[in-house]
Amino acid sequence: MTLARLAVGELWPYPLAGDGLQILLDPGDEGLQITLVAGIDKPTPKELAAMRGGPIKLGILPHSPLVWVVLSAERLGLDAPYAIGVHDAARVAALRESARQAAQWPPGHRGLVTVATVDAATTKTRVLRAVTLSQAWHLALSKALEAVPSQITGAQHQRAIDAAYAQYRRPEDMLLACSIVEQAGRV
Repeated sequence: MTLARLAVGELWPYPLAGDGLQILLDPGDEGLQITLVAGIDKPTPKELAAMRGGPIKLGILPHSPLVWVVLSAERLGLDAPYAIGVHDAARVAALRESARQAAQWPPGHRGLVTVATVDAATTKTRVLRAVTLSQAWHLALSKALEAVPSQITGAQHQRAIDAAYAQYRRPEDMLLACSIVEQAGRV
């Protein structure tokens, strides 16, 4: 993915999955570059305030062949499936190698995650927030990405989403089943 400048009030520069959470992962030299995009149709002032400055919990739910990231922020729950297996082999290898870099971090190091809130109706960026998560959280993501298949079909992807939603009716249910949940730290 070509990096684009992100700015509040500007149109979101990447394809938006619509209403819900979306995960964008890119390889980085010292770990994954992670952007979580909360697409909210006409977000309310309370939703914007929660995403701008309220406590945010982020969880990882391995549910093969997908890895889910679950976000909880003041009565707002969102979830997103990630299928590393939809990428070509070179990208899968680069993402996994980048994710493994978290094992080399010094004690106490926290990895950066960008959380963007985008109005799904207008595609305007409403909130940009940088948060940090522990090495343990990043290692749990790395472990989950290693455990899922390197290739899946579109049909397998959709069946896996349907199966997860049959098992977990709400993001709150997914959060309870996550392998790790952390409150994101401020930068």
